[in-house]
Amino acid sequence: MSQQGERIAKPLEDAIRSIERLNGMVQRLLDFSRVARLDYRFEPLDMTDLAGGIVDSLSFHAKARGVRVQVEDLADTTGDRVQIEAVFRNLVDNAIKYMGDGERREILVGSEQRGGEVVYFVRDTGVGMTPEQSGKAFLPFRRFRADAAPGEGIGLSYVRKVVERHGGRIWCESAEGEGTTFYFTLHPPAA
Repeated sequence: MSQQGERIAKPLEDAIRSIERLNGMVQRLLDFSRVARLDYRFEPLDMTDLAGGIVDSLSFHAKARGVRVQVEDLADTTGDRVQIEAVFRNLVDNAIKYMGDGERREILVGSEQRGGEVVYFVRDTGVGMTPEQSGKAFLPFRRFRADAAPGEGIGLSYVRKVVERHGGRIWCESAEGEGTTFYFTLHPPAA
């Protein structure tokens, strides 16, 4: 290729990558806007099986990063299977992506009783967040470690909308360099 061809090729490749990124962002925005309007199909859910299936589907990614993922026995609930799968997929995938290079590389998916309600959690030993970052984690387009993983910063906002549509709430506790735990509750109508 001539020098002139090389000078044209690089900006063209950059433009194509930018267009692809923008296209991905537009698609995620459309998904994000639809989540509030979707008709949810509430049904009884075996949460251990559901979360285990998500972890299995991400096992290649986890092994490639040297991450051990464990799923405890989870309390069952009622919910929209597809949307609750999206919650676990997003939280576990983020935990894998933001694991960092620490020696202890573990993710635990579980549930516990707190004050008369079931609280589900995804706990990791990853890079963690500062208190300021964790307070803004669910806002759209917030990416605090853009260098660590690709994405548009919409995933946690999407998760929050799904949890809220299930009558629940979501929050996180994190310490930079020590990991993050995302907690959520679900209070959907009976199936």
